[in-house]
Amino acid sequence: MVAWPHPFEVMKVLDHRFFRHFSPQHAKRLARAAQRVTFPARAIIFEEGDPSDSVHLALGAITKRSDDESTRRSCDTISHQLRRMSSLVEDVLQYARGNSTLDRRRVPLRNLFKHLLYLNAETLRHAGITARVRAAGGLVAAIDHDRMIRVLQNLLSNAIEALGTDRKGLIVLAARRLRGVCELTVRDNGPGIPKVIWSTLFQPFTSHGKPGGTGLGLAIAKSIVEAHGGEITFESKKGAGTTFRIRLPLPA
Repeated sequence: MVAWPHPFEVMKVLDHRFFRHFSPQHAKRLARAAQRVTFPARAIIFEEGDPSDSVHLALGAITKRSDDESTRRSCDTISHQLRRMSSLVEDVLQYARGNSTLDRRRVPLRNLFKHLLYLNAETLRHAGITARVRAAGGLVAAIDHDRMIRVLQNLLSNAIEALGTDRKGLIVLAARRLRGVCELTVRDNGPGIPKVIWSTLFQPFTSHGKPGGTGLGLAIAKSIVEAHGGEITFESKKGAGTTFRIRLPLPA
């Protein structure tokens, strides 16, 4: 059995400067979030010897020896999710410090969406949700690919959760040029976001109907988008679904 540390132990492990950005109450809640995010295997972030390295090596060996496309794809998905798990901690730290380090590159947005759906193919299939991409092949943005994938992953995961196992569930990922900016949208035909959390949706610790949620996902997503010089907004209607809009500067 894993010995889970107390939230105050987490606070001691993390740099004290990290928590000065928050009230004591929020600092404790953030420590609890770190506890859930960073300690499924305690050594991953805070102790020497990252066990995920061994997992990556094993996945690589399986991939090289297997000719089965399904197996190779599963290994690729597992590897990506391991990297995503490790990166979540850095996202939380950068969010608390109020800065973001970006590795900007010119990325075709259609490819960005396709990669996102590739990583979530099994989840969408099991949920019976249809996902569509609407983006011109030549539309490009100067973004940090991995961090923008994490933003979109949060929006996609929220949409999947909202739709549940609705066999008529639909998620549309779209991108277009709009008045000097590039607009990315994630739209679903789910039940909509309750009005009671509209005004605080992008604030930390805002969550609705998620017993295990940290309430940090959209707050961190907003900080990443703003680090790109962009903005994120949403529209929602009860029984008609929700649309998130990300507007980014077009590359020079």
